[in-house]
Amino acid sequence: MTIEEDERVRGDVVVIGAPARIDGEVSGDVLVVVALLASVVVFAGRGSVERIARCARTEPVKSGVVGFLTQVLFVPLLVAGILRLVISIVGIPLLLLLPFVVIAACLVMMVGFTGVVHGVGAWFGSRTDRPGAAPYRSVWVGIALLLIPTMAGEAMDLAGAGLRLFAVVFALTGLLVEYAAWTAGFGALILNRFGAALPPPMSPPESSPAPPPPDVPEPPRDMPLTPPEASIDEPGTS
Repeated sequence: MTIEEDERVRGDVVVIGAPARIDGEVSGDVLVVVALLASVVVFAGRGSVERIARCARTEPVKSGVVGFLTQVLFVPLLVAGILRLVISIVGIPLLLLLPFVVIAACLVMMVGFTGVVHGVGAWFGSRTDRPGAAPYRSVWVGIALLLIPTMAGEAMDLAGAGLRLFAVVFALTGLLVEYAAWTAGFGALILNRFGAALPPPMSPPESSPAPPPPDVPEPPRDMPLTPPEASIDEPGTS
């Protein structure tokens, strides 16, 4: 069996009883790999995943902006840190920790992405009369929904040259959807981690109402307003 240079095979290649020469591109099932990693994240920290999903659902724009700014600033800060370690001779051994920093960043983004797909799957479950579905099912359903444009583009690409334009459009749409999910999840994780530690905004003190005036007792209704005049006896009258 021979796979030429301009050919692509999606899935697993199993060759039995014959030599194989592969010059083209062989891609595995990305959906299964990402879903398995997300399931591991849910198993390790279900509470954090649910909080990230809630934050991404309630504040999607804020989460996306925070995640995008963090991605933009991550590379310059990483390069500046590397240059500073290189300049200082003492910090050169710390460069050995650089791969672990990159791995930690990838794990953080994976946790945020898991929160987003969990929220998407939970939303779909509530729309299909299955609220409160299992977290693993919500994660798998959310990943499948986010990858629909990408899988549709790949299917159109395999269909032939007549659908190549639609394949490109769906592929770009899928790329944007996946990037938005990763970015919003990253931002939601940062907001969930550091936003909760910030003190709540102080509201202006409410002005206490003025005390009511003291009640003035009213005179009884049967009491005359003026005292009765005293009768004076005239002299010579008995």
